[in-house]
Amino acid sequence: MTRTKLGRRVGALEQAQPATLPFSLRRWLGEKLTGDQHYLADVEEGAKNSFIGPRDHGRFDADMQDWLSMRGEHHAS
Repeated sequence: MTRTKLGRRVGALEQAQPATLPFSLRRWLGEKLTGDQHYLADVEEGAKNSFIGPRDHGRFDADMQDWLSMRGEHHAS
């Protein structure tokens, strides 16, 4: 890759619009949300589940399921 092409790519990245993560993903990552944002996260989660169905964790091994349950307990508190 030449310096010119690299410069163009960097310029395009600098001008790109930043992405905003959905509230449901931000909550899962542990970000502190307000009550209204938690409500919107639940709405996003409900819409996603009605479209593609609930998640199937049947293929996860025991360690992965334990980790997921700890994350759920963390968010429930």
